[in-house]
Amino acid sequence: MRFIFRIIFIPICFFGISCEPGDGALIDLPELKTKYVVESYLMPGESPRFLITHTDGFIKDYDINSQDNDISTEMVEGVVGALYINGESHEVVNKHLEYEGKFYNYQVSGVDSLGQNDVLELELTFPTGEKVYSKSRVPELIEIDSIAFNKSENRYGDVLYITFDKPETQYVRRILLRVRGKYTQLIQDLPVSGSLSNNGKMVFGSEMDFRRGDTVISRIYSINKEYYDYYNSIFMNLQSNTNPFVQPGQISGNIVGSDKVVGIFTAMQMADSLVVVK
Repeated sequence: MRFIFRIIFIPICFFGISCEPGDGALIDLPELKTKYVVESYLMPGESPRFLITHTDGFIKDYDINSQDNDISTEMVEGVVGALYINGESHEVVNKHLEYEGKFYNYQVSGVDSLGQNDVLELELTFPTGEKVYSKSRVPELIEIDSIAFNKSENRYGDVLYITFDKPETQYVRRILLRVRGKYTQLIQDLPVSGSLSNNGKMVFGSEMDFRRGDTVISRIYSINKEYYDYYNSIFMNLQSNTNPFVQPGQISGNIVGSDKVVGIFTAMQMADSLVVVK
């Protein structure tokens, strides 16, 4: 497919393209085939849920004033399958639900929660015949050891300490939020390998982002390597999407069996702390 982009004066001159006002640059973009996308982030204490959608091409028109731009138009229905928990089969049911502001179109029948170290296997069959498989487990919970604050004049910086029992095989995602009045702001979002720790000890610090009266929410998600790799590949793709001359990179998921299905099936645990700066 061919699209016309308006490109600023200087880059056009560099590429030897006419710089007369009104000219455009013709760029050939490869066809992107539609793929299915499976997303499942399972946690102990919660019933398993899935979101199964399909991808679009490079460019799709959205009317920002329209009320029709909802995710339901991207959802894929009619998928069947099973979730195996420690070898026991449970049916995956095509049923829509909303949980904590997020939408899902599949859940698992007869399962209310998961336990630590549960072994999880997923089998899905799509309406167009693709069959896929994935495997994960509920990782061991990495607790928050302690939280402190650095002070400079009237500003405060968060310092959080954790310990990895098996640093070479453990991963975390650190999220830091600031609540000020009725506004919540994301301050940090970092996936980290335990291999970067100092004999299992790791310290996370922030800039002087806080002041008296702020609520500081610190979260440590214990994650598996498949999610660590997936998160980083998504981040790199988001960076490349801002450049029309860069091809999208490869998404590192753990859904296998068909090149028409991508995504992530993983489990995690969360430790969190809420502190009001005084």
